[in-house]
Amino acid sequence: MSIHHKYIKYAGFAGLAGAILVGCAEFLIQFNAHGGYSWDNYDYFMAVSPARLTLGYYLGVFAAPLYIVGYWYLERLLEPGGRRASAAFFLLGAYAFAVGAIWLGERAFLAFTVQAIGEHAAAPDLLNQMSMLNEPLAIALRVMMMLVSVIWILQVAKGRTALPRWMALVNPAFLLAAIFGLYAAAPSIGVYVMPIAMNVTHAIIFGLALATQKPSP
Repeated sequence: MSIHHKYIKYAGFAGLAGAILVGCAEFLIQFNAHGGYSWDNYDYFMAVSPARLTLGYYLGVFAAPLYIVGYWYLERLLEPGGRRASAAFFLLGAYAFAVGAIWLGERAFLAFTVQAIGEHAAAPDLLNQMSMLNEPLAIALRVMMMLVSVIWILQVAKGRTALPRWMALVNPAFLLAAIFGLYAAAPSIGVYVMPIAMNVTHAIIFGLALATQKPSP
């Protein structure tokens, strides 16, 4: 294994660590054993303690930049299939997770607002205002993940990248859809995965990429 190849893999492990740590952060912020996850109903935040919210906030904010390192790793694997496409993949992915980090931080603020309203310490209109600032970020993140997935599928399916062709199926759009489907079909299981869907998706992608990456010549 060349030194260059070795350091590229380190970036992949950084991305995997980012997915796991941000997943832990989102779980702390959003998990409710009764589910109820919805873009227009934040009651599930009432079951989350302030200590969980605070820990999840800081863990997520400081771990999220590792995603950008991980996307650089994926770009290196895609590059043999086309430099322009791999560069577009990285730029979209890095931008998406810069937006995603802001979204995650705001979730903690939303949760504190929900709890303050429940204690009659804040006006309900405040939640609406904060939601209007937060939810569009989630929509933007999902759109960018769709674009990233299209590039990933087209590049990996060619067979000229450092990944096997079947890895084209292991893309954010497909995995996210599978997790949403799991939550709908088996909520007793999906309730644990749904609040960290994006992180589970990328832990799978980074992990399989590291396991199946072809050695450099």
